[in-house]
Amino acid sequence: MIEAPLTMTLLRIEGTREKPVRDMVLRGLTFDLTNVSLGASGWGALGFDGAVSVKQADDCRLIGLTVLRAGGQGISIKNTSDTIVKNCHVHHTGACGILYGTGERNRLENNEVHDVGLVYPSGIGICANCLKHSRISHNDVHDCTYCGIALGNRMTDQTPACNIIEYNRVRNVMNSLDDGGCVYLYGRERFTRVIGNVLKDSSALQRWTVGLYLDELVEDITCEGNVIIRPGYFPLHMNITQDCTIRNNLFVCGPGKLLTFGEGCRFQRNIIYGPETGINFRVASSARIADNLYFAGEMPVFPIGVVWRGIRAFPKGFLAEAPRFDTIMVDGGHSGPTKTSADGSRSLGAATLIRTPVGDFPDEASWENALTLPDMVGPTGKPDPGISTDSRLLTDGRRLYLRVTCLGGDKKVDQSATVIWQRDHVELFLKPNVRQEGALQIGLARDGDMKVVNPLENSEHKVSWAHRMEEVPKGWRAMLNVPLEEVTALLNLDATAEWGILVGRADNRREKFGIGDIVADPGFVAPEKGDFRFQPDSPAIALGIKPFDTKKAGRISHETK
Repeated sequence: MIEAPLTMTLLRIEGTREKPVRDMVLRGLTFDLTNVSLGASGWGALGFDGAVSVKQADDCRLIGLTVLRAGGQGISIKNTSDTIVKNCHVHHTGACGILYGTGERNRLENNEVHDVGLVYPSGIGICANCLKHSRISHNDVHDCTYCGIALGNRMTDQTPACNIIEYNRVRNVMNSLDDGGCVYLYGRERFTRVIGNVLKDSSALQRWTVGLYLDELVEDITCEGNVIIRPGYFPLHMNITQDCTIRNNLFVCGPGKLLTFGEGCRFQRNIIYGPETGINFRVASSARIADNLYFAGEMPVFPIGVVWRGIRAFPKGFLAEAPRFDTIMVDGGHSGPTKTSADGSRSLGAATLIRTPVGDFPDEASWENALTLPDMVGPTGKPDPGISTDSRLLTDGRRLYLRVTCLGGDKKVDQSATVIWQRDHVELFLKPNVRQEGALQIGLARDGDMKVVNPLENSEHKVSWAHRMEEVPKGWRAMLNVPLEEVTALLNLDATAEWGILVGRADNRREKFGIGDIVADPGFVAPEKGDFRFQPDSPAIALGIKPFDTKKAGRISHETK
């Protein structure tokens, strides 16, 4: 059977500013199949009406509605106050699931919204614009092409919003677009609280996918008691925000594992958990950090001041054409030379092609003529004060020879950490993307200890690495001999593979973290099963971190009344 809907709106309720609709109740109705016009949708696909459309209404109730197969919005409510949307099931919509615009003291409670943005992928699960003193609570939002829950205000509005987003469960979002998250706050959203939400599994396929995203001009937001699990690239991202409080949250790091803190941010009594991926930070100078717990197992924890460099893809036919390189900072920006190659990518030139050396490494004369990369940069985008790096690359067409010399640094830092990633070290890693879990990771510590993490560890084929570490006046020098031909063949890689160089400095002094911060296993009951309750001897308890109860999040009943 072919169904061809002719209208975008099945039920329209509309008053005026002078005579708003009042005391209306819709209960237990089903609205199925509407049309939508084709055209530019803009951010959030806000320009379309809903299958159920309510405008200029106060003290109304939408209870237990089912809305499905809507071409535009599922439910659209604008210019309303003291209105409740509760126990509704909205799914398979072309744009947003529920769109709420302008009003005060509104409530969205205990709804399930999923499979939205099917025509216009900028559609959002629950999108709320210009609300004041309103509450979004106990909703299940999942399977969205863009954000799960988005809440924002006009750029020119200086009055506090004072909204609450609490105990929602958001998962599997950001499946088509990037630059958004499970919960996304934007515009002049001020004095809003984000409490007790469980945010899980936003797509790692897109570049800018975030668990908890506080964007431009957001101020005085409090985020507390949230559990963020593998949320794409950024568990937490704060972009041009001011004076926000991030307190007593759990961040289970995903592939991107980058947390960014805004100006005046108070980051207190949180757990940052990344035993499989490590932890990276970008911290504003005015951020106040205290009493947090970090755990990365044997993976690296990189707070302020770590120097690192990413390296872009080897082109096809690298045996004849040496690789291009580009600087990638921790915040995703770029620096360094801007020479553009024929394919449009920036290039620092070709690694010098040499004859196969006698022994494991080239002679000094060859290193003098090697491709030399610019001095590495820290999170600020500038060379790290007191540290200089000299990175050189050579190739014989089959193997890559890397030499990194690091001069300067604090000699007082303890180099005796048992984990290689917590000592001064050079790391070379091969990944589908430098921010994703990789196919290969080679770490060479200052004392000569080497660790290789890769799928080849259990392979019958033994790859012939070679390495050397030596002390030089005022610093240290690392050399790696990498069998490019063997690695790319064994891992079945092509030109899309990316290589990265990272220089990490030992940073195990407490003052490099916040006041009272510790690095320890938080003692969860069964984190591999998603049970993040504390064991009795958990060190988090002594820090004053309150237990996380994920069972409170999401729908609390399936009533239709």
